[in-house]
Amino acid sequence: MTKVALWTIESDKPVRLPELASLEKHIETWIENDGSLVIDGVIWIGRQITLPGRGRLDLLGLTREGQIVVAELKAGPVDLAALHQALGYAMTLGTMDADDLLRRLDKAKDATVVEAVNARLFGVLLVGTSRGPDLEPGLRFLEEQGLRLPIRVVTFELFAQPNDTILLARQIDDRAAAEEPKPTGGVPRVLDVAGAVGLRDEMAAVEPMAVRLGLPLKAWPSCLTINSPANKRKTLLYVGPRANGAMVGYAADTYAEAFGIAEADVVAALGPNWQTLPKTSVTAWLAKAEGYTKQLRDKIAEAATSAN
Repeated sequence: MTKVALWTIESDKPVRLPELASLEKHIETWIENDGSLVIDGVIWIGRQITLPGRGRLDLLGLTREGQIVVAELKAGPVDLAALHQALGYAMTLGTMDADDLLRRLDKAKDATVVEAVNARLFGVLLVGTSRGPDLEPGLRFLEEQGLRLPIRVVTFELFAQPNDTILLARQIDDRAAAEEPKPTGGVPRVLDVAGAVGLRDEMAAVEPMAVRLGLPLKAWPSCLTINSPANKRKTLLYVGPRANGAMVGYAADTYAEAFGIAEADVVAALGPNWQTLPKTSVTAWLAKAEGYTKQLRDKIAEAATSAN
């Protein structure tokens, strides 16, 4: 086990900093306030989430790659029990109804969050003061069994400085999956999902719509998104089949960024957002969204022509 010790140098004399016995109760707040303590670029989308039959999940995050991270925080060592708990949370989240899960999240109407929830790309983050002796055998067993779930272990040691501030020392151990998780399925799979709930024709209209608009299409396991011309990773429009219709939505901020307009204008044009429409209303919504987006695309093209 690696042990960290820290000194300050005062008048050429090393002075060892005393180590605090355990993580303070505020560590969850510290990590929530600055996610880079554990993962660069993570966005927290839920804290103390109540899960069906499994208590409360400390933190749920979303990485830059669109992966949902289940974070389990311990005031002491990270051990096999913590790993088991985090994996249980991940399994619960992974088998929950997407709409049910979204209702429990802080950023449930964010297009990227909706994509990630539907894609079911999960990772586990364990945070504590050290690694318990039974953790490594558990991680090794999962690797040997071919578990395709990235696991990151972050340990902090706390030291008291003479001015009563706290110094954090961090160690990170990544147990990545065999390959970086990526959206899977393709359009045919989404159409199969849609067909099972009687929405194949409506969902099949999304791809040619993207072609007509000259915009990139992204296929997730159970939804389709039409993305920004300025940044192909950002969603403009979202359509996903549900048992009682289709969930549709748009990202007003991405529209504003891509076309130089106000978010309020997008809301006024496209109306209610992140709603589940009955089958009979899906085609009309797609037509409205296509017409509005085409107007914006045409204005950009006209402005470019005039400039030349």
